[in-house]
Amino acid sequence: MRLLAVWFIAITFITGNMSACAADKNNPYEGMYEVVAKPNKIFENKLEVTEIFLYTCPHCSDFEPIISKWVKERKPADVEFVKMPAPFNNSLIPITQAFFVAEQLNAVDKIHMPLFDAVQKQRRKDFLVLREQQDSSQAQHALKVFFKEHGISEEDFDNYYVSFEVDSKMRKATKLISDYEIKAVPTIVVNGKYRISSNVSRSKQFEVVEYLLEKERQAMAK
Repeated sequence: MRLLAVWFIAITFITGNMSACAADKNNPYEGMYEVVAKPNKIFENKLEVTEIFLYTCPHCSDFEPIISKWVKERKPADVEFVKMPAPFNNSLIPITQAFFVAEQLNAVDKIHMPLFDAVQKQRRKDFLVLREQQDSSQAQHALKVFFKEHGISEEDFDNYYVSFEVDSKMRKATKLISDYEIKAVPTIVVNGKYRISSNVSRSKQFEVVEYLLEKERQAMAK
């Protein structure tokens, strides 16, 4: 009986390994993504794709039209798309807060790309404080002036800049950056679980994203 039990366990183990190997062979994108250390979703019962970026990152600026095209033309209807700036250090806090201010004011379309352009292309002198670890009040003032140029009142900017809602989003972003082990930007995270590898070509990344979305869709349906 003991011998039979040993054989049964051995056969089960081998069969399981063979199944796993077969599954791996059926994955054309193996090695192009990693499972994050602490999976953490933003939307509990929805599929999601998160773009993590920095306004001070030229690669992020170049990537923005590419991912925007995917969102407009290929994003499945059942998927939520999230933009999330990465507050890696204290010097990035003001410009990260500015994005969340724009979100609270429903002004992302009005602010997002112009802010990229102001930092990356125009290289505005008053935005030098956003690249250097200087007085955060100077950075806040420079951003307030920028928002005013794009139709947002100084009062609305100041009120939301220090609001509970923006502070909560900052805390959430800081935690997600840690949970997802983000070391570089731009980075795409699928369903709070899979981080697309940075060495994957931009065009290939979206194939991987769509593969993982379908993988998660099937898992959620079980």
